[in-house]
Amino acid sequence: MAARRFPPKNIFSPGLNLFALSCIYIVETIGDTRETVPRRPGETKNKTNKSPVFLKERKMNLNFDCVVIELERKAQWCDAADYLYNQWRKLPEEKNILLCAGAEVWHLICYYDQPPFNKTIDFVDFDLGGYMKKLQEITNAGLEYFPHDPDFLVLFGYFMKVQPFWFVSDRSPDVTYIHKRGQEMLEEAYLLSPNDPDIFAIYWHWKSQDWTNPEQLCQWGDGVISGYFRAILGISSTGDSSLSCP
Repeated sequence: MAARRFPPKNIFSPGLNLFALSCIYIVETIGDTRETVPRRPGETKNKTNKSPVFLKERKMNLNFDCVVIELERKAQWCDAADYLYNQWRKLPEEKNILLCAGAEVWHLICYYDQPPFNKTIDFVDFDLGGYMKKLQEITNAGLEYFPHDPDFLVLFGYFMKVQPFWFVSDRSPDVTYIHKRGQEMLEEAYLLSPNDPDIFAIYWHWKSQDWTNPEQLCQWGDGVISGYFRAILGISSTGDSSLSCP
């Protein structure tokens, strides 16, 4: 079997996955051509809401290396992102490393000039352009290796939707298209795995008080990424202590 090229080509291009996107709209419009947005589990067409019911078939998981957690504890934010990026370069098709590296770099780019990160990061010396290129490189690899993986789609779709500016490059200059592409990735992730509670919550950016165990969302250890997603979902407690590093 021919070896995969690395780094992969840039595939932020209009017309990408037209068949998959067509399927999304076909699935969502069967029986009611007016609907273009997926319904929440348990929600009928007349918008009568019911408590969502999740199956225990799968659950999204990010397993951050304890080396990264320790660097974060020392406020060595750039070192943590660089470590994961370098680990990913060694294993470009390892999904967990790709997800963790992309999340760490994206979070660093978004918050390097805000507390507590700006206490140890020099605003002038921070290589924003370099980290943007790393994020785009990781994202392009994910789109090539995991184009229909719900974990990749929901995580990077969220990143592209809420902060499309960090994905802009000479080859992908259209912020509006990147934002739309992120929304499409979120929709595909939800359609592929609607019963995954993490994917459900991130897709809707919403937390129902009717959930039996809302505290079980985004339990990816005690790093900044788990803390970020739990915060936007309104969950104040930390992740599962059993996933914490010593």
